[in-house]
Amino acid sequence: MPFRSEKQRRFLHATQPKLAQKWEKKYGSKSIAVKKSMMRQTELGEFHEDLPSSLGPVVEYHGTYDMPSVLEQGIRGGDPRTRSRHYVPDALRDRERISYTTPDRELALRFAQERAKKLGLPESNVGVVGVRAGDLSAPVLQAEPGGGVFAGTQSNVRGGGIPRANLTPITMKSESCDCCTPTTQAFGVLVTDYFEKGKKKSKPFHGYNPKRHHRKGGLSAAGRAKFKRETGANLKPPVTTKPSKLKPGSKRAKRRKSFCARMGGMKGPTSKDGKLTPKGAALKRWNC
Repeated sequence: MPFRSEKQRRFLHATQPKLAQKWEKKYGSKSIAVKKSMMRQTELGEFHEDLPSSLGPVVEYHGTYDMPSVLEQGIRGGDPRTRSRHYVPDALRDRERISYTTPDRELALRFAQERAKKLGLPESNVGVVGVRAGDLSAPVLQAEPGGGVFAGTQSNVRGGGIPRANLTPITMKSESCDCCTPTTQAFGVLVTDYFEKGKKKSKPFHGYNPKRHHRKGGLSAAGRAKFKRETGANLKPPVTTKPSKLKPGSKRAKRRKSFCARMGGMKGPTSKDGKLTPKGAALKRWNC
């Protein structure tokens, strides 16, 4: 590899002159700074959502039409000044960059697919990454206006970007991409197959319906949308942030407390035959 610094180049000339001359002949005498991403220590959790990570579990998702860039640099975020005020929370309008995530992976994928199609970009670079929110700041909830994929839902918005260490590629159904190296793809396929075999044998909880339930409990975005069409009620996404990270007295803290009290008081068990019931799964997802 080329010289990492001028200091290293001089040191190599003093201790290994023949090697130094060989390097200069092949790479030149100028030093090349090594990217931080090349020096960073990775964790298993950066390769699959079910593998361990010091940053906690995957709780949010981000859809992108440039998966190679996201897997290399992380989520850089966009300039809020180039977006409509309807999509930017008041508290973040003065930031240089903001980033968006959603608790629903299916919505994240649909958003990325539609954006790629609208911009005429190849679908091979479309993908979804899971976000581990371990050391990230609490997001600002932004109600999405009507007309788009996220109409009637809420997005998580943060100031700045999201580091690569907090991300992990998500393999969606019938999804394949050429945005990773062959080794990364092979490793991802092996790990995914290993965990998916166990998932296919049984449902995540009693009464689980993929068309209306989230795998971790409660209604999915599609389920909430169907409920709204049938009843007119506008259900909001669950508050999945740990209680210790919620600001006491905030709207989200009050919503969580109210839900836990109402759901916990409903009749019926939280588990049956060693598996959670819909009630138990919903309580667990809300950290009740």
